[in-house]
Amino acid sequence: MQLSWFLFITLLGFLSLFKLTFNLLKWVFITFIRPPKNLKNYGSWALITGATDGIGKAFAFQLAQKGLDLILVSRNLAKLKQVSNEITSVHPTTKIKVFDVDFSSDDVLARVKVMQEVIRDEKLDVGVLINNVGVTYPVARFFHEVDEEVWTKVVKVNVEGTSLVTKL
Repeated sequence: MQLSWFLFITLLGFLSLFKLTFNLLKWVFITFIRPPKNLKNYGSWALITGATDGIGKAFAFQLAQKGLDLILVSRNLAKLKQVSNEITSVHPTTKIKVFDVDFSSDDVLARVKVMQEVIRDEKLDVGVLINNVGVTYPVARFFHEVDEEVWTKVVKVNVEGTSLVTKL
């Protein structure tokens, strides 16, 4: 009886050690050995919303470094042009299209359709989509404490706007 418990505990220990070793080897392979993905296999263009600041801007630079052409979308045309110039100064062969779309405005559908027509007419092969645009409440609150105008804007930008771009 004691021998069977000993064998059972030993087997559990062996399986735990095997799982730990396997996960460590998997991490080493993914981190150091596996070749990176060629994002151009998906398409030569990347569309990034919220591309003028923070994470969206960083994504734009990283994707340009990987050789993708960019479609930058944000609400501020001046910032879009500035980011476009910054990227082309570092990556001069990158083609960039900019679209100023305010996802909280009433004409978001019309602006997205303009974007869709340009992408279709110019046969831009979009293979990567970074939906980075988003808004939140000005201060942390429970949902029932937030004004209707504020949460309506959150839904319009975070759900409706990103869904339209994803469908495009």
